Amino acid sequence: PPGTLWLLAQRRGDTVATRCHDCGQVLRCLGCDLALRQVHPDDATLRCPGCGAVSPLPERCPKCQGVDLRRHEQTTDGVLRYLRSSYPTLRAVTFDATLRPAAVATLAADVRRGSIRVLVGTSALPQAPLPPPATAVVVSLDPWLNLPDFQATERAGQLLAELRSRATESVIVQTTQPQHPLLQPS
Repeated sequence: PPGTLWLLAQRRGDTVATRCHDCGQVLRCLGCDLALRQVHPDDATLRCPGCGAVSPLPERCPKCQGVDLRRHEQTTDGVLRYLRSSYPTLRAVTFDATLRPAAVATLAADVRRGSIRVLVGTSALPQAPLPPPATAVVVSLDPWLNLPDFQATERAGQLLAELRSRATESVIVQTTQPQHPLLQPS
């Protein structure tokens, strides 16, 4: 059977960033340039995870004046729910670093047999002792690029390099920031 498909999502317990759904602009702290977070979906306050600055959620995007500002979060569970509702017969499972070695071995055997077609995982997936995927898709690179970490771009680059070394056919990256220096040809 053709190779498996890996879908990678940033899995965090809280929101990674707040962005404009119209143009993709990530709202950033004026003091330290980290991505601002909405603590709760109903909260009209943004907080900087670095310096702690607090600011009101703007009514409009500062870049395009759009009004669709959203908490930006992609989780493995959300991607799996979408897959199961859209493709009910597709055999897809999640993978993350909490799986025990025996479960990983069983999963690897199922992938080799072709009984699992899609693995939805976190950044732990490329490092797992699993058969390589035909195609790997980063569901949204934006959360990795907007982590409250000054090394976020470097970590995102490492993730992409790991995927390129494992995927036998292609790596696809979904992003609202195609102009980001990490995605430019060298």
